[in-house]
Amino acid sequence: MTGSKMMHLSDKNSRSDIDKLESIAAQRCLKENVEFTSLRRRVFREIASHGGTIGAYDIASHISTAERRINVASVYRALDFLVEAGFVRRIKTSRTFALADLETPPKKDAMSISFFCRNSGVVKEIQSPLITAVLKDAAKSVGFNNLSALIEVEGVFSPKDTD
Repeated sequence: MTGSKMMHLSDKNSRSDIDKLESIAAQRCLKENVEFTSLRRRVFREIASHGGTIGAYDIASHISTAERRINVASVYRALDFLVEAGFVRRIKTSRTFALADLETPPKKDAMSISFFCRNSGVVKEIQSPLITAVLKDAAKSVGFNNLSALIEVEGVFSPKDTD
């Protein structure tokens, strides 16, 4: 698609990749003067290591230990922070979460469009100034303001497009 950059939100990451992504997130938190707590870090790392989409209950189960059970409400609070910070994407149709692309800066005036495969859980995202302009024009024509910065599309990727 012209004017769009495709990024995969569902690739499994190596430990060094996860460390690098966590470092990027931590630096952004320092810059914004917000705390990247231990729980927020653990939830972030679980999503980054999982690949694809994952639900809050699965996250709570995976980060809990025999000594300490993590309450799903605490996971949701951490997820709210991570989504608001732009580190994680909430996939509304499946009520799951996927890692955002932290290495590509968001394009100014470009909405994110997430394509979610209901068969594989793969999520691919593009930022498209062209689609943003079309939607803003349509919204303006009906007196609608403050568009959401994320559009979600559910469907099925062809096998060659899931790599």
